[in-house]
Amino acid sequence: MSNIIKSSLPIAFVLLLISLGSCQDKCTETRTYLKYTPVKKALTEVRESFKAMPTQELQNPGKIYTFGSRLYIVDRGIGFHVVDNSNPSAPIFTEFIQLDGCLDLAMKGNTLYANQGPDIVAIAMDGEPRIIGRGEDILSDQNNSDSVILRWESREVTEVVETNCDNQGNWRGNPRSFANDDFSGGVSFESSSTSSSVSDNNRVNSSGSSGSGVSGSMARFSIVAGQLYVVSDWSMTTFDLDNDFRQISQFNIGNGVETIFGTQDYLYLGTNVGMLIYDRNNGNTPTYVSQLSHARGCDPVVVQGDIAFVTLRGNSRCGQAESGLYVVNLAEIRNPSLLSMHPMADPYGLGVRDDILMICDGNAGLRVFDKSNLDFIGDSEISSDASVKAYDVILQDDIAILSAEEGVYQYEYDNAGKLNKLSTLIAK
Repeated sequence: MSNIIKSSLPIAFVLLLISLGSCQDKCTETRTYLKYTPVKKALTEVRESFKAMPTQELQNPGKIYTFGSRLYIVDRGIGFHVVDNSNPSAPIFTEFIQLDGCLDLAMKGNTLYANQGPDIVAIAMDGEPRIIGRGEDILSDQNNSDSVILRWESREVTEVVETNCDNQGNWRGNPRSFANDDFSGGVSFESSSTSSSVSDNNRVNSSGSSGSGVSGSMARFSIVAGQLYVVSDWSMTTFDLDNDFRQISQFNIGNGVETIFGTQDYLYLGTNVGMLIYDRNNGNTPTYVSQLSHARGCDPVVVQGDIAFVTLRGNSRCGQAESGLYVVNLAEIRNPSLLSMHPMADPYGLGVRDDILMICDGNAGLRVFDKSNLDFIGDSEISSDASVKAYDVILQDDIAILSAEEGVYQYEYDNAGKLNKLSTLIAK
C-alpha cells in the first residue's frame, strides 16, 4: 500500500503543473464575422404565394433569362421581375410576379416555368399571369421539411473568445466572397443553372413565340426540343412541355449537382466534383455518357462546338479546388480531356460568343477574354468592369446582360470585346 501512495504523489504533482501551465497559456481574441440566419415560411403558405403585382424595387438579383424583347430577373426567394428590354439603353420594369422560394426560371412559348420552393410551376404569361400546372416536391430530394428557407439574413457579429496562445490570430472569420450567391441569398432547395448564353448551332434556344429563351450559365433549368430538364442537388427531372407539362422521368445522380447546359444531343451537368455528360436520347430518359472529374469546387459549364468552358471556384463552401477557367476537349464525348487551365480570382457564371468569352469573376468583376487561342485565354484579357461583383452573364447578339450583387447591367460590346455600359437596374 505504501508503495502505491508514494508512486501516485509525483503523478498528482505533475498533473497539477500541467493544469497550471494550461491556465497560463490561455489568451483571448476578438473575432468579427457574418452570422447568417434563415428566414423561413411554411410550405403551405409558399404554395399559396403566387400574385401578379405592379412593379417593385429590385432587391436581391439572381438568375436572369431573356425571351424575345423581355428580360426576366429573379429576385431571390420572393419572385421575378418582368422587364421590357426593347431598348437595352432604357429597360423598363413592367410587372412583378410574387412567387415565394423562386430561384430559377425558363420559358417556352407563352408559358414560363419556375420553381416555387420545392415545386416546379407552369405560369401562363399571355394575358393575366396564372399558374396552369404544378410538379410538387421536384427539388426537395431527401428534404421533407414543411417549411422553405426563403433567404438568409446576415448581420455582423463581434465576440471575444478564449484561444490557445500558440494559434492566436490564425482564425480567418467567414470567408464568403460573394454575399449574394445562392447559399447566402436563396432558398434551401438551390445552390446554383439553364443553358447558357452561347451562340452555337448545337443550342436549341430560339426566341420565337413557340421557342425558348436564353439563360445564364448558373441555371438549373434547360429547355431543349420541347423538353424541360431540371436538376436539383441530387436528381434530374424531365418534363414534356408539348404534352401538358407531363413529367417523363426522374432519377438520382448523386449529391452536388449545381448547373445544367443543354444541347441538341447532350446535357452537361456542373457538379462540385466534376462535369457530367448525359445523352438526351431524343427526349427519352437521359443516360450517363462520361465525366471529367476535378477537385471539389463549384463549376458552371457552357459548351461551344466540341469545347466546354468550365469555371471552377474553390472557397470555404465549394471546396479546395484551384479557382480558374478550365477548357475541356469534347471531341471524344466518352473521354473528355482537359486542354488548359487559366487561374481566376473567384469565378461564377460565364458566356461565350464567337471568339469572345466573358467571365463573372466575383469581386474581380466582369472580365472579357479573346478565346481564339485556347492555350492562352488567361493572357488574352481584352477589357473588364471591376466595379461590380459579377454573378452571371448572357451574351445576346452584341449585348451582354450581367447579373451582379449591385444590380443588373447591360453592355454593348464589339467584335474586339470592348465594353460600353448602356444601362443599370440598381438593386435596393
